[in-house]
Amino acid sequence: MISVAAAVVGTVGVAGPSLAAAVPVTSVWTENSSVNVFQDSLPAPGSATAVDLTMAKNEYEAAQIAIRKSSNFTIQKVSFGDLSSGGNVLAAANLAYQFVEFEHLDENSRAGFENWPLDNPIRTAPGDFPDALSNDASTAVPANQTMPIWIRAYVPAATPAGVYTGTATVVTDVGSSNVPVTVDVRNVTIPDSNQSTFTTAMWMNMLGFLSPDNTQDPIKKEYGIDKYSDGWWSLMDNVAASMRAYRENSLSVPLVTLLVDGGSYQDGATYHFNWTLVDQVIERFMDRDHAINQIEGFWWFYEIYGDTGAKTEIITGTPTSRSRDYVGSDTATVKRWNTQFLTSLRDHVRAKGWEDKFWVHIADEITDDQVSRYRAAADTIHAIWPQVRIADTNNVQSPMEAVADKRNILIPNLNLTSDHADYYTHSGKPFWLYTCNIPTGSYLNRLIDQPVYSQREMMWYAYQTGATGYLHWAYDAWDYPMNGDGGQDSKGDGWIVKPDKDHHTIKPTIRLESLRDGIQDWELLRIVGQTKPALAQAISAALVTSATRYNEDTGFVSRMHNALVAAAAGGRTFVANLTIASVASASTSAAGSGAGNAIDSDASTGWKSAAGGSQWWQLDLREQAQVDAIQLTWGSGFAKSYKIQLSYNGTDWADAYATTSAGGGDTFAGINGKARYVRIAASNCPTTGCVINDVQVGGSYLASQNLAGGKYYDEPDPDAAYPDLGFSTDGVLAGHYDDRRSYGYHVGTSGSFTATVTIDLEALRTLGSVRIHRYQNYEEHYDPDSVVVSTSTDNQAYTQKGSVGKADGLWYDLTFPPSATRYLRVTFSKNGGDLADWLFLDEIEAYAPPAGEAVNIVQGAAYTMSEEPDPGYPDTDGHEATDGVIAGGYGDGDGFGFVVQYLTAEPVTVDIALPAVRDVNLVRVARFEDGKHNYAPDRVDVYTSTNGGSYQYRGAATWATGQWYEIAFPDTTADHIRIAVSKTGGDQADWLFLDEISAYGSQLAAR
Repeated sequence: MISVAAAVVGTVGVAGPSLAAAVPVTSVWTENSSVNVFQDSLPAPGSATAVDLTMAKNEYEAAQIAIRKSSNFTIQKVSFGDLSSGGNVLAAANLAYQFVEFEHLDENSRAGFENWPLDNPIRTAPGDFPDALSNDASTAVPANQTMPIWIRAYVPAATPAGVYTGTATVVTDVGSSNVPVTVDVRNVTIPDSNQSTFTTAMWMNMLGFLSPDNTQDPIKKEYGIDKYSDGWWSLMDNVAASMRAYRENSLSVPLVTLLVDGGSYQDGATYHFNWTLVDQVIERFMDRDHAINQIEGFWWFYEIYGDTGAKTEIITGTPTSRSRDYVGSDTATVKRWNTQFLTSLRDHVRAKGWEDKFWVHIADEITDDQVSRYRAAADTIHAIWPQVRIADTNNVQSPMEAVADKRNILIPNLNLTSDHADYYTHSGKPFWLYTCNIPTGSYLNRLIDQPVYSQREMMWYAYQTGATGYLHWAYDAWDYPMNGDGGQDSKGDGWIVKPDKDHHTIKPTIRLESLRDGIQDWELLRIVGQTKPALAQAISAALVTSATRYNEDTGFVSRMHNALVAAAAGGRTFVANLTIASVASASTSAAGSGAGNAIDSDASTGWKSAAGGSQWWQLDLREQAQVDAIQLTWGSGFAKSYKIQLSYNGTDWADAYATTSAGGGDTFAGINGKARYVRIAASNCPTTGCVINDVQVGGSYLASQNLAGGKYYDEPDPDAAYPDLGFSTDGVLAGHYDDRRSYGYHVGTSGSFTATVTIDLEALRTLGSVRIHRYQNYEEHYDPDSVVVSTSTDNQAYTQKGSVGKADGLWYDLTFPPSATRYLRVTFSKNGGDLADWLFLDEIEAYAPPAGEAVNIVQGAAYTMSEEPDPGYPDTDGHEATDGVIAGGYGDGDGFGFVVQYLTAEPVTVDIALPAVRDVNLVRVARFEDGKHNYAPDRVDVYTSTNGGSYQYRGAATWATGQWYEIAFPDTTADHIRIAVSKTGGDQADWLFLDEISAYGSQLAAR
């Protein structure tokens, strides 16, 4: 994270934050495109500060720059320089930015007609959620509010492969921030959307009405533009450009509306069809921007609304007063219309050369009682036009199967695909995924309050199941309000783009970006699968195993995309940074085929076991690493059953992957774990021996070693159904409890439960942070309600080092001043409830403090305060700010508090006397957080002194990084540090609580 504190330097006798008012506190950090960044999002410790993308040619990919300041500011622009790679250039014109806008949701998504809530919304509503991407070049940002900036790169197909580097500059009215940008371009090209075999169909209202519900022209309403005016056509050109960019390659054409508007009419029993306007619209999208390769001839042969019976969309009226209407499907009028309309449509589509692109509907989401009508309608259409493709959606399986033989494309709702995957995969017909309102629950979908990666991962699921398209009912149903009566139950289901009258175009959303990302990934999986189908399937399974089981780690999502790009480009999927210095060994080795041959980056050599049966091959990475995935290339002898195991110590092994049906060749196993040792344990090598020609390990070495890795621990006995096999320190992350990588306790639907895990680090260590992997909730909420971390040197006296409540992410991260530790204790608490009647536990990690922070120079130091705390929450013994105990709730007696309205003066100052003159460059102040109240400071200012009398201002923080306000500044000499904290009272903010203060310097010896 780039953090810039106020830089005014002045000497004062009495501290006051006004000195710093001229220069705002600034934080700038980056996130990948799978992260939902909110207005109150804050940087985490160690947040990235650069945009780093791996891309194919003809691919779009994005990241986010997040910026916030302590005063109001305006982002005037984001500028880019050309990115360079040797003598090659990726022009700045291929980089773009858009500000993320926020959509207010009054409640979380719930499929109202089924009362089916979203199981795990990204945040609880009401609230403002990131969604649309603004087309404004500049934007004003309120003080203490985060603005996410969407940074998008595009790699033209002719770009040479290489690593391109440059800079993005966020220019504001109070200074600029530079962010490094790297784009690693690989030698593989994604086809244009109009050449793709994947179809993306979203029903569009902008061209005309698609159902009887539509009565108001959305373009006239939102833009004030008359249909078919010059302004209308230019807007459609902008929409076509957006469709091409976002790979929406099927155009929903409202045939009857365009025929009526184009001059078609009824004259007695005869219909006169004028296809001119239909052609103009299709050709505008097909030819001008090369956006589409599928034409969805939108017309309902029949549709049933309410109790009105089956209706068919036809042209009615007179030559001078024609209109679009819905008429009873069984009438002689409609039968006459069907014959004339279908005949004319067939002949015209053939004349235009569009027959291979054209498809039509009969009725949407039919039920069992409509099967016979549907089959008869399909017979009518195919009797006139046998070649036309028929496709419709279904939410129920039985009618789908009953009419499948009449359809050319099957389009089941995602939950049907999930429940009947074998049926669709082996149906012998193309099938697409479909979402409309449902499914909710834990299913992937496109809803605003879901993680933004949901659409991307849905397309990985599409590849996995063999789906070749995706249909959604609403591209632009802007008349469907988000909130209130009649609003969207499934938030965002009604649209994925928004109108933008000011810029005469549409606004995409981060959900649409995610969909495109997923479609591009589908294309890359297809490229891999053309030559290595098993490898492509294995890569897709690394991220998604079903429509309700998928990886929620946003960093892992990005890393698996990068691996996919590399695999599609050919050559090696992973660079050899983890294997180049590693040591390989094996249970046995045939002469000339030693274990090291599998990591020499030469697939023509390999390891061969000297015998069959159970054999293993092992790699010592020399130090601990993040292991993302393993790619194996088996030789002539392969094991059908094998495991990939991880270990921190080379003795205790944990299963990270297992298969009993391997087919040899290239295979891929997603791991997302940590280890020093990796083992391939085969149980049935052929008698001639197993042969592994190549082993690639994806990942990176850890910046700091996990001191708890592989260590033994005590815990309460888990439920017998979900025992513990060392899961808290084995390096393998659990997902859903049924993967048997976590251990569980039955809490019940009422009452509470506490589990304490005590890890023996085996020697005295200095700890500075602890990470606890949170149970990855799906349908059930089996994660802890609170986590408390304590440390001890003797397993008798424990000191609390931090506590957290419910986590938003997948980890509970607690940092604290350096603590001498032999025993680490983590206490988990859980209140039972509906779908919360179990507690599942998994990985616990512990790390040393960062370099330069091994000694807290104010530990145990004496201090004075400008104001006495409230008697109800005193500073016990006058040492709670430097005693090393991190407070939890305000009632635990480890912090002290002030009633804001009774403060005699602001700010409250804490003057710490150092035991000797020290070099100082970093001060941290613990942020009080109990999940209910805002009792933390609004602002923390830091001053230093060499005499305890005159102080120099060093910087400020107005928000926390993790659990700490962090103020960094250049090295300075001091024997006193003054902390000044300010607080404005308010609802749930009428108290100010303080706790631990720590400080660090580059030189630790006293002067």
